[in-house]
Amino acid sequence: MVKQKFSNDRVSFGLDIGGTLAKVVYFRPNNVSEKDETARRIDEFITSNEEYGKTGKRSLVNQYTCDRLGGTLHFIVFETVRFESFIQIVKDNNLVTWSFKASNTPQIAATGGGAHKFDALFRQELHLELQKEDELTCLLFGISFLIETVPNQCYTLTNTNFSLGDSLEKVTFDLATNSFPSESGSALSSSSSSSPSSSSPSLSSSGDQVSPRQDSSPYPYLVVNIGSGVSILKVTGPSVLPKDSETAVTNHVRVGGTSLGGATFLALCKLLCQCETFEEAITLASKGDSTNVDMLVRDIYGGDYNLFNLSGKTVASSFGKLIHKDAHASASREDIAKAVLVMLTNNIGSLAHLHARLEEVEKVFFVGNFLLNNMIARRALSFAMNFWSKGKVRALFMEHEGYYGAVGALVLNAN
Repeated sequence: MVKQKFSNDRVSFGLDIGGTLAKVVYFRPNNVSEKDETARRIDEFITSNEEYGKTGKRSLVNQYTCDRLGGTLHFIVFETVRFESFIQIVKDNNLVTWSFKASNTPQIAATGGGAHKFDALFRQELHLELQKEDELTCLLFGISFLIETVPNQCYTLTNTNFSLGDSLEKVTFDLATNSFPSESGSALSSSSSSSPSSSSPSLSSSGDQVSPRQDSSPYPYLVVNIGSGVSILKVTGPSVLPKDSETAVTNHVRVGGTSLGGATFLALCKLLCQCETFEEAITLASKGDSTNVDMLVRDIYGGDYNLFNLSGKTVASSFGKLIHKDAHASASREDIAKAVLVMLTNNIGSLAHLHARLEEVEKVFFVGNFLLNNMIARRALSFAMNFWSKGKVRALFMEHEGYYGAVGALVLNAN
């Protein structure tokens, strides 16, 4: 991986501007130069606030000190639709500064579609140039960097069947050794697991323990990146930046994807539930019962469908009950939001499982801001992968949900 350190007295940024959410990683060196007034002004503005504008938020949970870079990484996210407001905040607080690549024009490392869409806006309003980096390259470099520099970055979930209530557990997974360093998991509280209702769609009442393998290499694995849409990558080796080279090497190939992603979820919730933000949509979904909206196997067969071993609680048709007008009145905003979430996670989980079978891999990383503060989706994805693979494929997650692209852009532009 990348071994460089940033200039030890210069603040730096990595941006990942997606179609729905924009992510900013701010690198604060251990020793901010006293001579650089702009750097001190930036540092004071960022670290003295946790919210910026209407949707901008800094995550204190994700913040960590990185010895390799010689400083602290801070993580900020806001809705891309508010991007012009973001530019205005930068201007109003006089936060423009030179970034970390030597150039005649100040530069900031950026990736995602917005790095191209908003390039002219940066030049015109801030007189900055965006150093554009490939989106998937940044994603994989960010994942590799975080795994290497943050202890216990990867984890899997057990007891994911919704009927088990709050018994959901998080178990650390060591990708470097391809094993679980501890036999016992940490139970997640109801506040962190979103506590989906026991009547949520279920495929089976079986457990979901996956036996660890002691392979010498963690590769290959799939990365399912859930952003505005979904991309599925097969990773066959580590991401590297050869010495004295500016060309990154990532051993991956895109094997599939779907247009049904995070933007689909937020758009449908805004349209059907009159919510304003992603956080509001997730909160609604956490309180809902999708069985008031979805048509289940038991609604068709009166119970289980034993011929195919399908539980009566299995979703037969998403939103299927709403073909009847009398069901409209009993379906709340929360129920509809939950049904949207279940519909999308079922689709993504099924697609990921099929690609895992085609590519003959046993580990699938689900990443992306769609999973940020979204334990319902992570739980549903874990359960689906375990059920359909009969315990042969692990659904893996990472603590720094959604920030891998921004971290990758930052790291790739190290001095």
